[in-house]
Amino acid sequence: MQSQYGVCMVFAHPVQAPAMRSAVAYLCVSTGKQGRNGLGIGAQREAIQRFVAAEGLKLIGEHVEVETGKGADVLDQRPVLRKALAQARKAKAAVAAVRASA
Repeated sequence: MQSQYGVCMVFAHPVQAPAMRSAVAYLCVSTGKQGRNGLGIGAQREAIQRFVAAEGLKLIGEHVEVETGKGADVLDQRPVLRKALAQARKAKAAVAAVRASA
C-alpha cells in the first residue's frame, strides 16, 4: 500500500500566510517501522521539496527528529520541533511538515 502525503504549513509568527515566502522543513519519524513503510525521512524530504517548489517558497532550514511524540507535552518530547519553530519565528517563516496516512 502506497502512502499518501500531505504537506501542511504551520505559522510560527503572527504574520498573514501570504506574506511568508520562506519555510523551515520539519521531518520526523517516531519508529523504525515508518522508514520501512515509506514514511521515512527521505520520502518526507521529497514531499516538502515538491511542495516548496510548487508554492514558490524558499526553504531556509531543515530539522530532522527521530523521537516519540508520546507524553503530556509534545514540545517537551520533541526538542528539534522547538528549534524549527524558533527558527521560523525569527525568520517570520512557516514550518512545512508532512502529514502521512497509510
